[in-house]
Amino acid sequence: MKSVVKVFVMMISFMMIYETTVYAQGLQENKTVTTIGLYHLELSDNKTTNVIFPYAVKSVDRGSADVIAQVAQGFGNVLQLKANVADFKQTNVTVITSDGKFYSFLSDYNSDPKLLNLSFTDSVKNMALPDDYNAKVLGNDAAEILQAKPFLHKHIVDEQMKLRLSGIYLKDNLMWFKLQISNRSQVDFDINNLSFSIIDKGQAKRTARQEILLQPVYTKQAEIIKGNATKEIVLVFEPFTLSNAKRLKIQISEKAGGRNLILLIKARKLLRARLLKI
Repeated sequence: MKSVVKVFVMMISFMMIYETTVYAQGLQENKTVTTIGLYHLELSDNKTTNVIFPYAVKSVDRGSADVIAQVAQGFGNVLQLKANVADFKQTNVTVITSDGKFYSFLSDYNSDPKLLNLSFTDSVKNMALPDDYNAKVLGNDAAEILQAKPFLHKHIVDEQMKLRLSGIYLKDNLMWFKLQISNRSQVDFDINNLSFSIIDKGQAKRTARQEILLQPVYTKQAEIIKGNATKEIVLVFEPFTLSNAKRLKIQISEKAGGRNLILLIKARKLLRARLLKI
């Protein structure tokens, strides 16, 4: 009798295990998994790779600081990529556009890339989406902003270079940033990249960062800062503010050189923007 009971219990246990396994397999089979395509890019430190999207770029995540990424001035759907150093280790770049679409790129170094322009648009006519601003008016306003009295002194000094945020102004529903760059060495500073981005507080020293690149409406800048010289640069954005958990990161790097300046701006500094009537 005991043997019969033992066999019966074993059969019940086997059936329970079998049903659980089948149910789990059913859940796995019913689960929907979507695979997102991975695109490959070769990046150089002396050539710019352009990626053109159907909609404006809203977020860019670089897997490594060895990659430079910026949205082309005046064209929100054109992302420009470049190697910050030669022979960097393979990394990735993630892009999210204003239509909510996600793009993933695997990036390797190549001094002479075979592909420099990649477009996700259907028509050549729609490859570049210009912002609705009058470049001539912005140029005239920028010239006058350069004459405005500076009132901010947030700065960083490194490698005999000084980067200073000297003013934030509001005019014609736009936010104008005036930067002063001083080269205190005899060696010219050839600007490779100047970018504005939003990062989390305390994130500046991380190698891989989640950054939201800001697209300037207009930029008036010099390309080379001569030795023992000072230049002023104006960048214009649609007005924005930050939470206390965020920082505005202003970064300027040298072409074919090691000088790289990063200036972090707190949220409350943006609120000191002055209304400029010209």
